[in-house]
Amino acid sequence: MLKEDVILKFFQKNDKLAMAFSGGSDSCCLSYIVKKKVNNIHLVFVATPLHSHSHIAIAKEKASILDLPLKIIRIEELSNNVKNNSKLRCYYCKKLLFAEIKNYFPDRTIIDGTNYSDTKEYRPGLKALEEMEIFSPFKDSLTVKEDIIDYLGENGLNRFIAPPSTCNATRIRYGIPLTKNILKLVEKTEKYLFEQGITFSRFRIKDKNSYTIETTPEFKNKIDATLLKNIKKKMAFNENITIEITNYRFGRFDNE
Repeated sequence: MLKEDVILKFFQKNDKLAMAFSGGSDSCCLSYIVKKKVNNIHLVFVATPLHSHSHIAIAKEKASILDLPLKIIRIEELSNNVKNNSKLRCYYCKKLLFAEIKNYFPDRTIIDGTNYSDTKEYRPGLKALEEMEIFSPFKDSLTVKEDIIDYLGENGLNRFIAPPSTCNATRIRYGIPLTKNILKLVEKTEKYLFEQGITFSRFRIKDKNSYTIETTPEFKNKIDATLLKNIKKKMAFNENITIEITNYRFGRFDNE
């Protein structure tokens, strides 16, 4: 159970906070709780080539609902350690993102919405958060994902409950270099699927001729031969490529 009083004990009324904000369930929930005690909170979203326009739009929308200021920091070029797309990509990316936040808000305590459930998954970025002394109240209070979802539902905050949203690099098998073209391909394909009524999907790239569309059972049967043909045409795919349709699985490439 999420204990609001335990979370708020971490903060003083005069704390100056900068919160890494994605607009997802965790960061929205933490923002909502902390706002009850702390007056000086600034949300921040670091936008990189790994993020779709929709990621930024969602963050802006949720920050507006929370009535909290949101700073968008844009990084146009990624480090080679990120672009090489090794299994430590998330570690290097977190170091990059939080360095930007610290540079922009040097006088604020930096917090994020990492929860205790995240520590049970493959999350190399967690090491980066520890090294940079980023404060994660949900993790430190042993608050798990289910606690957060329950809290949002019990408090009439269902608009903050959303499917997991990860950056576009997670769609690409480790070892395949991250280029602007391949990241744009992921964004365009998922956007097209959304426009066709497939409102939750992951377009995975396994190699240059092998792709997977992951979705939930309610949408799986809607992806028929005609839709696949249209995708190939719209994305200028070679007719010889294969696109497999499977059920969504979080962290598809992490356990390979």
